[in-house]
Amino acid sequence: MSFYTSLTGLNAATAQLGVTSNNIANVSTTGFKRSRTDFGDIFATSPLQKASATIGQGVSLKRVVQEFGQGNMVFSSNTLDLAISGDGFFPLKSQDGFQDIFTRNGVFMMNDQYNVVNSAGQKLMAASVDSSGKANLDDMNVLTIPQKTTGMATQTSKVQLGLNFPADAAVVTKDFNRNDPTTYNKSTALTVYDAGGNSYLASVYYVKTQNASQATPNNKWQTYVYVGDKLVNASLQQATNSTGDVMYVNKYGELKAKADFKTPAEIAELNSSFSKKTVKFSLDALTDIRTSQPAAVTAGLATSLGTGSNDGVDFSNYINLNKTELLGLQGSSGVTYSLKPPALNDGFTVTFGPASARVPVSVDPNGTTAPSALDIATALNNNASFAASYVAQAPSTTQIASVKFGTTPSVNDFKGGFSMALNGKTLSFSNLVPASATMTDLAAAIQARLRNEDSG
Repeated sequence: MSFYTSLTGLNAATAQLGVTSNNIANVSTTGFKRSRTDFGDIFATSPLQKASATIGQGVSLKRVVQEFGQGNMVFSSNTLDLAISGDGFFPLKSQDGFQDIFTRNGVFMMNDQYNVVNSAGQKLMAASVDSSGKANLDDMNVLTIPQKTTGMATQTSKVQLGLNFPADAAVVTKDFNRNDPTTYNKSTALTVYDAGGNSYLASVYYVKTQNASQATPNNKWQTYVYVGDKLVNASLQQATNSTGDVMYVNKYGELKAKADFKTPAEIAELNSSFSKKTVKFSLDALTDIRTSQPAAVTAGLATSLGTGSNDGVDFSNYINLNKTELLGLQGSSGVTYSLKPPALNDGFTVTFGPASARVPVSVDPNGTTAPSALDIATALNNNASFAASYVAQAPSTTQIASVKFGTTPSVNDFKGGFSMALNGKTLSFSNLVPASATMTDLAAAIQARLRNEDSG
């Protein structure tokens, strides 16, 4: 029995050496994951034996486990070599198409059918992608790179870089020297091509020149572009959109195409400053820099409103109009309706609005007095829908005694003011100046004042 126990130890040691040897042998195998051995004690007893006095029977190999930790990534000259960062496997299909295979080995090539395969001829599978970039893992197909006829070489004409600079980067005050890393913060490199198809290494160096401050709320960076050992001189160009239309920045900081701006003639009645366009170069290159300042009102004139040639609103020229006069100046017309004689128990309902959205306004009797024209007008004017577009008026008649022009009639005869009673209310008027020294214009002036008293 002791010989058997020792033999299990030798077998376990042999298995461990075998796993270790396999790990060493595959140290250069792409995508290989090392294995480890798990062992367990052999322990046997029976209910009639005392467990504390039982001797173990040796050791046994429980399992060999692969450790799928992230390995190191290395670069290769094969453009089809791939690597996975994190979890996952490359899905493959066997040559006969019946078996699904998964691997971390990303060494691939193209076969005669332009399928991407590994060294064993197993085909790499790819998931279909919708317009939003979401992959459908239920729709897997063999990855095929279609054949393309080689054409004329085309030189690099546009490079688009997506960058995210560190906001806490230090400002560099030294003179730039591409051979001195302390004279710049970051750098990137890319390959560009000339008209003959020859490749060159382009290097871009980024130097932070200013931190953001209250006066200038943006960090400033300077870039230096080298193609090979030659510095490329900066040359600003007019920004354009995908259709070739030039782009501008309006005074609100919005990027707009030239076609989005109206002509000055179209918007002159609104504000001539809206037609101004600033070419999108950089903040320092703007030629129409304005410093914000608060507006002010002096003697009825509001200035510094930032409205260009129409800057300023003169409140002293405003005319106090009641709603009836305002609607009349806007082109509205009046309609007169006749009412039936009021009865003590009769109510009125007035309906207005378009046929598809009629709005009723009711005036119910109170059992004491019959609804009058004034009650109906008041109910209509108190309705928000009606008051938004209309104004209702009820005629009132009164006689003004001892009001007359002087011996020589003048429009200034009533500047001193006078009082009158209407519907039990005493009204006083001053600085009343009719259009002419006639009773007709005097009545019109008094009527306008009366409308102002009841808001139209």
